[in-house]
Amino acid sequence: MLSSPLVTKGFLRLEIQKTTWEVPEQYTVLKAVGSGAYGTVCSAIDQQTKEKVAIKKLYRPFQSLIHAKRAYRELRLLRHIQHDNVICLLVSCE
Repeated sequence: MLSSPLVTKGFLRLEIQKTTWEVPEQYTVLKAVGSGAYGTVCSAIDQQTKEKVAIKKLYRPFQSLIHAKRAYRELRLLRHIQHDNVICLLVSCE
């Protein structure tokens, strides 16, 4: 685990598979689940609810207008989709 004075208050800084993550303190990150062209996903436990959650970190979502639109579209879809095989969006962070 990395520590730095630049970590946002209420967040933890972790290094997972050579990628630095800043996640809210309420999550205990377990392991990397997978990665693709747009990001990496880790499994975690929400310490407040004791639920298992997935945390996705997007690679440079604002690199271009197209990347920003794709990220926004994914967030909007996840907020509204309700299906047994698709995880719902709980929180989004910068």
